[in-house]
Amino acid sequence: MIPLNAFDLDGTLLAGDSFRTLLRRHLDLHLAGLAGARLLGALDRAAFAAAASRHLAPVLGDAAAMEGFAGELVAALDPAMLALARERARDGTVTVVLSASPEEYVIPLAQRLGFVGVGSGWRDGRYVHCHGEAKRAALVSRYPPDRHRYQLAVADSASDESLLGLFAEAIRHRRR
Repeated sequence: MIPLNAFDLDGTLLAGDSFRTLLRRHLDLHLAGLAGARLLGALDRAAFAAAASRHLAPVLGDAAAMEGFAGELVAALDPAMLALARERARDGTVTVVLSASPEEYVIPLAQRLGFVGVGSGWRDGRYVHCHGEAKRAALVSRYPPDRHRYQLAVADSASDESLLGLFAEAIRHRRR
């Protein structure tokens, strides 16, 4: 069995929300309209993320820009959380950074740390929002429990409870 650890990105490894940061950088009337629709309840979390990702496709498709953004985020990681992730990433342990944020920068961010990234993205014309139960399902499908020993998971949100429940040790990270 391959040992596996999982760390949530936004609110856990990062103090804030990386997708919100990206949206603010590229804010235009269309994104503002989507944000308004989200605030008014006309779009749920997944529909908003899909629409915003579709609108930001040119930005998300710019590999150099996403590498740069990933580098900025690495510099902003919580030192204590990063130390825990590195401490627990022993030889042979797979460490996965999970996020509802776009895989276009989650994957390069994780790779910079020597980890594996799993994020939201388009699959066969459908947006897969890696949040809540979908985050758990993404982990289980990529790292099946019959081949992996789920050791440690760290996340900050109630939506991650089903994910945390898979692991022998689960930490609900709370910001001070």
